[in-house]
Amino acid sequence: MILLIEHEVPVRNTILAMLGRLGYSAICTSDCAQAKALIRMYGDTVRLALIDHEVDPATCNLLPLHIPVVMMSGGPDLALLAHGKRPSMHRLPKPFRLAQIDALLRRLLAAG
Repeated sequence: MILLIEHEVPVRNTILAMLGRLGYSAICTSDCAQAKALIRMYGDTVRLALIDHEVDPATCNLLPLHIPVVMMSGGPDLALLAHGKRPSMHRLPKPFRLAQIDALLRRLLAAG
């Protein structure tokens, strides 16, 4: 299962549709409080997190270190420095195409 945290509804819906088209199941939220609840409820089944760069950095710390975190950002790489360093932190620049997210998710999930 993939955890998606994205505050913009149209972007969240587009990403959910992409994940569904690729055959992934996902849980999603737009805010950190609900993300914390979802992580508590589904933590054992979450295999990867897609997180918008505007989400509170502390949300990343709720996930076990072995779970890959993909920070999605339409801005420069420097915007991601606030999220701290994880061994499994990756970047996906927005906007992205279906083939880009497919390749990244396949690579990260195969490595895990």
